[in-house]
Amino acid sequence: MIYRYEAGILNLVSAIVPSIKIATYSTDDNIFEMMRAVTKFPSFFYSRSATEWSFNKQLVVRDGSVRAAFVPYEQEYSGRILVENQGQAITLASKLRFGIAQHPYITVPFPTEEDELDVQVRLLGISIGEERGQESDKGALRYVEFKWRSNLFMSEYDDAYFDGKLVEKINIWVNPQGLTEAQIYNEEGVFATIPLEPINLNG
Repeated sequence: MIYRYEAGILNLVSAIVPSIKIATYSTDDNIFEMMRAVTKFPSFFYSRSATEWSFNKQLVVRDGSVRAAFVPYEQEYSGRILVENQGQAITLASKLRFGIAQHPYITVPFPTEEDELDVQVRLLGISIGEERGQESDKGALRYVEFKWRSNLFMSEYDDAYFDGKLVEKINIWVNPQGLTEAQIYNEEGVFATIPLEPINLNG
């Protein structure tokens, strides 16, 4: 479920800011290294906060002889959109605030491919900042940072998307030109492709 959800987040951000050139996952440890390598603006990086599963009582759903069990948990995220100047940062911050308010849910297939679940995107805050490395000759990196939280589910399914099993190193990459799918990478390359439906923020 988590990869479908994160692909949906990238789809949403790409709909709010169609000019985004790169959208990808990054760990907290290497986000600034990845940002430093960016040559196209704006670019979007996001990371998961440390997750703590409190192991609440699992929920069991039965449909005739079919049984499914899952555990809900909260997951927090932090996203940064790297921009060229302060004016662009202010504009993007405003677009994000109103765009997420207009489309506050990510629809994911759960608990089966035939079912749909709307997962709320709870915006926790938006800020504008910059980072300047002492050794850098490129100047300050300006960015819009926003944090959000969603309730996700860890299930006992074991499907093609490794539902409920977090992969330590993963990039989800979205091509904003003719956005139709997200590709999930691990150390060995692409292991899954997720189809994306266009998001219409005007309707």
